[in-house]
Amino acid sequence: MCWHNSAMKKSLLILFILINHAVFAQTYGIIGDAGHWNEYSKNVRDSILHSGVKKLILPGDNIYDTSLQYTDVWGPWLSENLKPFVVGLGNHHRSIEEEIEFFNMPGKYYSIIEQSIRFIVLDSETLSELDEQAIFLKRELEKSEETFNVVVFHHPPATVSYRHGWKEREAFHLKMKPIFDQFNEKISLIINGHDHIASLFTFGEIPVVVSGAVFETRPAPAFSYTRELDGVKVKTVWGNSEGFYWVRLDFDPKRKRIWVNFVRSDEEQVSCSILLLPKQILRRQNCFENGIRGEALFSVNNPEIYGP
Repeated sequence: MCWHNSAMKKSLLILFILINHAVFAQTYGIIGDAGHWNEYSKNVRDSILHSGVKKLILPGDNIYDTSLQYTDVWGPWLSENLKPFVVGLGNHHRSIEEEIEFFNMPGKYYSIIEQSIRFIVLDSETLSELDEQAIFLKRELEKSEETFNVVVFHHPPATVSYRHGWKEREAFHLKMKPIFDQFNEKISLIINGHDHIASLFTFGEIPVVVSGAVFETRPAPAFSYTRELDGVKVKTVWGNSEGFYWVRLDFDPKRKRIWVNFVRSDEEQVSCSILLLPKQILRRQNCFENGIRGEALFSVNNPEIYGP
């Protein structure tokens, strides 16, 4: 057998996911910053199709070339019955109103409950209604009786790349952080885009997935630091060093756990599998064989280092 055979690698990818994580009823693919349609986007789409995932989480930047229509970018996804189930606003869009209408979003911020998961979607882009959003977030977490509470917005709450710093949306992050602190044991996961990397880091005690490497990958440094402003600890658990990624989420409500699989579409392999348990994060061996694992330290308190 040839291990480099494309059909064989696709079969191995599917087999790896099915054996290790079974077939969960609540499975989603995260594809942030996917607002271009090119050969890499197509590879990611095909990888998602091969895995059997149908529901997508889009944490923003859903179109880049505003001379195009949303159907030009998302038609190839929708034609394969892939459903954008959870969609957030990013800093690239035709207009807020048009994006909300195209993706049938309830609004700029909203919540969706599906079985054991409460998705809470926030608007980190417009910097409007921040007081209202904070009240909304707090109420959603207070009343939630779901096993999992997943918060989705575009801009990461901590600096995790050389390209972007968290202070780009400082007002939003400072408004939401006290609520994250208050409900850190109730928040299962935060999902972001914006940085064109695939990574998982911890913001205090909350795991954060960044999925922005669908069509373009930038260098992914391994940031681990304590922020001078407020003492929050940020630690990179895993990050990609190259390649094009989507993230598969498998929710297991009976055992209260989430599998996070970073799927590298250009090599048709699962580069890293991370198990999220209450107050515990476990990595499979593949995480130590691929990508970076957070050993490097870097000062991120100087805003001068960031590019546009």
